[in-house]
Amino acid sequence: MSPCHSCIPGADVFVVHVAVPVTRAISGLFALGLPLEVVPGKWCIGKGKHGGQKADQSKLKIESFEKKGSFGQIFRGSYRNTPVAVKAMRHAGRASLQEAELSMSLTHPNIVKTLFFKEADQPLTGPELWLVQEWCDLGTWGSHCCVPRLVSAGLLEALDMCLDLANAGAYLHSRDVLHGDLADGNVLLCSDASWKGFVCKVCDFGSAAQNPVQASSSSSTVTYLAPECLEQTDGVHLLKRDVYSFAMLMWQAILGQRPFKGLQAAQLVILLSQGACPQLPGDLPAAVLQLYKGCVDPDPQRRPQFHGVVKDLRPGHSIATRSMGVCFLRHSLTQAPNRGEALQLLTCTIPKHLRLSLILEQAG
Repeated sequence: MSPCHSCIPGADVFVVHVAVPVTRAISGLFALGLPLEVVPGKWCIGKGKHGGQKADQSKLKIESFEKKGSFGQIFRGSYRNTPVAVKAMRHAGRASLQEAELSMSLTHPNIVKTLFFKEADQPLTGPELWLVQEWCDLGTWGSHCCVPRLVSAGLLEALDMCLDLANAGAYLHSRDVLHGDLADGNVLLCSDASWKGFVCKVCDFGSAAQNPVQASSSSSTVTYLAPECLEQTDGVHLLKRDVYSFAMLMWQAILGQRPFKGLQAAQLVILLSQGACPQLPGDLPAAVLQLYKGCVDPDPQRRPQFHGVVKDLRPGHSIATRSMGVCFLRHSLTQAPNRGEALQLLTCTIPKHLRLSLILEQAG
């Protein structure tokens, strides 16, 4: 069935009267190259019992179709003049609501923020679920990690991306949330004022579980799957699956390609069951190799927790400073009055206008 639509006189805008799945109607209108405006009363978005806030649907505008996935479709739009992504999903009952409610409850700089969501019960087509989220303008981890970053500023950028990801993981695990599907398409890049020009944010909590014992790895991307996911487990150390997936994304950020590139899922399952694991080049800083080795340990119990990974990657720690490929420059600063101690300013200048200054007190 085709959507019923009409043109507003004097305006280049279509009004949609939804009688088919909203996603299908919108896709057809975008194929005509015309902008679409959300009209109050025509869309079941906003002012729902869920979402924790009243959303003024008249302020939500859909501007372009972005992509289609197995879950549904994603559109770019604006809400109160702020860019947003609108994720339209087939309503799968409680599972869909769990993703929406969990997304709404998460507040962290490295988690994609969900502004509000709404169940839309279309009489002719069945239920749908719409999530309105912050717009991340620089693509995905996978689209960005397409060149090697093995030395100097490149390696530092890769490690800083990993720090963003580890911060997100530490926050989720502190709330006992297993993401369950950390893959290069589920980490988005958003412009910001940091030295690298962007921040990484985790999205897509369709595989997440508030109680890790209830988590399922069936939908995880095999490339990033922890080997224990291929076996029946009792739920112990389940959160450490995310740590293994983090290591695969770390490998990708440094090497500039997906782990096990070119292999099919069935081949990967066989390799993982045999204990195969991609290795980093041996000439990388020892601290980087040690962190990676710990995160891919075949025994989940021996893998570090995310808060430990954050500590290792935090600026000023050995991994970050040793990986810059430059030396600290020492400058005597001043003599402390009435004490036989000298203050020294340690400055390390690296590309991309990052300046790290540490004032250390050293016994004289």
